[in-house]
Amino acid sequence: MAYPNHELEQQRVEAAASIGLNLDPRNSLDVAIVALFGVVYSVDFLAVLFLLWNYNYPPIKSKSPIVMVLLFIGSAFWFVGDIQANGNVTLAGSALTNCQAFVFWVQLLLGVCMFSAVLAIRSYMLFHVFQLNMSPRGWRFIVPIVAYFACLLILGILSVTLKPDYTAEYDSALDVCSSDTPLKKTVYAFAWLSVISIFVLTWFIRNIKSSFDESREMAFACVMMLATILFNTIVQFTHPQYAISRGYRVAFTIVDHVTTNAVWWALMAKPIFNCMFRREAYLREWIAQLQQDGLQHQYNLEDEHNLTLKQALGHPDVLHYSTRMGHSGNNTHVRLWTPQKDGGMQEIQSMGSESKQSLQRRFAHAFGTLTL
Repeated sequence: MAYPNHELEQQRVEAAASIGLNLDPRNSLDVAIVALFGVVYSVDFLAVLFLLWNYNYPPIKSKSPIVMVLLFIGSAFWFVGDIQANGNVTLAGSALTNCQAFVFWVQLLLGVCMFSAVLAIRSYMLFHVFQLNMSPRGWRFIVPIVAYFACLLILGILSVTLKPDYTAEYDSALDVCSSDTPLKKTVYAFAWLSVISIFVLTWFIRNIKSSFDESREMAFACVMMLATILFNTIVQFTHPQYAISRGYRVAFTIVDHVTTNAVWWALMAKPIFNCMFRREAYLREWIAQLQQDGLQHQYNLEDEHNLTLKQALGHPDVLHYSTRMGHSGNNTHVRLWTPQKDGGMQEIQSMGSESKQSLQRRFAHAFGTLTL
């Protein structure tokens, strides 16, 4: 990012003073904030590449990697939209003067709303699996999500088809966007809907067994998102010219992107770190925890039983395992079943006797493979 032009900034100060406003010119603090978070998002991007490269590593795959990638994309859009809408960078003479596109599409729809919605969808997936005992597929799961994003699409279309007076308008004298409009308030209402959904769904899934327990991480995400959206809402609509205040615009950018990064890393730091530095040891610990809490405790694993995978792990067909433990405890026979339309069960895979360690790896791989 180029250092702010002193002459242009002085013209902005004088233009603001002529209409009774006090404008703080962009300076090295704005440059530092943009550069700092630019570096942070570069690190995040490398983490996303690492996440995708290790997609089949079970502890990572159990975290819904595609959803986490979408969460990162939402945060990246939010960042680009913020530095434009908050006035941290010079807009004049560039595409950034297109306030309708950047304020509504980049900052609000693809940024704030997408990040909030994807986080809510992640909780919604766990709610469907653990509370409703259904896989996260089918019309009951998809319809609310499609309806939400369809409404956002309509708002996005309106934002670029209505006159700038009704959406967001570029003020060439102050080199900022003005967007205190009813349409913007409507978009924020949808962001609040996502945040409230995160709270409600997190409450419902608070009793998930420890193998899949993210109650602390999601409680942290709830608090951070609530504080951030509340701060955004208050500042946006009580100080519509906040972008001319250095304190407000810098605080706005810092709060937003400390939150997005803290939420993402709260969910992904542990599996990524362990995959990098303790890959095999962590996998063994993860499998052991999975067996202890996900099988023995939650599903009452006995010497001979039918195990219903209540969480369905994102897969619409494979719902049952049947296992027979050998008396020696060293060998196990595993049979994989799928439900049929007539209510019966059909065996689709039978794995012969094998060592317990080999079975652990196979079972952990199945968990990862079937997780969205």
